[in-house]
Amino acid sequence: MKAEISIPESLSEVSLSNYQKLIDVINKNPEAYDFIQQKTIELICGIPFDLVTKIKLKDFNSLVKDVNILLEEKPKLYSRFTLKGVEYGMIPNIADDLQVDEFVDLGAYFDDWEQMHKAMAVLYRPITKTYKHQYTIEEYEGSDKYALALKDMPVSVVLGARFFFRKLGIELSRATLNSLSPESEEGIKLRQTLAQNGVGINQFMHSLEEIYLNSN
Repeated sequence: MKAEISIPESLSEVSLSNYQKLIDVINKNPEAYDFIQQKTIELICGIPFDLVTKIKLKDFNSLVKDVNILLEEKPKLYSRFTLKGVEYGMIPNIADDLQVDEFVDLGAYFDDWEQMHKAMAVLYRPITKTYKHQYTIEEYEGSDKYALALKDMPVSVVLGARFFFRKLGIELSRATLNSLSPESEEGIKLRQTLAQNGVGINQFMHSLEEIYLNSN
């Protein structure tokens, strides 16, 4: 049986949901190299797994090579993107305007690929007004409002946001925490919420720093 196989031209054609599934496969089967390759072709190219196993070996090896090149695509920051007719925008002026509740939720979700759609629902929300290159987005009402919809967002946007925010995150985390005195209402709220979510301040900062160093 012959089937036409189309390789995405960029990661903008790959959904966050499929990328999450691939990460899950890798995490659960770290030494199953052949199986990971097959699942990669299935999830990145959108081919049923039973058809992947029927591909001629020489064609399969060529596919793996091309997909690996695709997965090495350099991250690019997207401040705006459109999904199913809705335009989403990243929090404007994030270094200055990130709220305590947004910061806390990012700390809870940002390093967990299973919950990456929730992290993206913190960073990106529907645009309400635009003026030239400026825009405003909906007020934050919790990540659950758009998390499910954002499972279909391009993974290129996710990777770009993660790369950008991790570089920004070290200074942002320190600046945010240093600006909140332990006695302030905001400071108490932040520390209580971090504790309830099981995310320690030092743990979050260490995670950001470690991955930032690895990415460079």
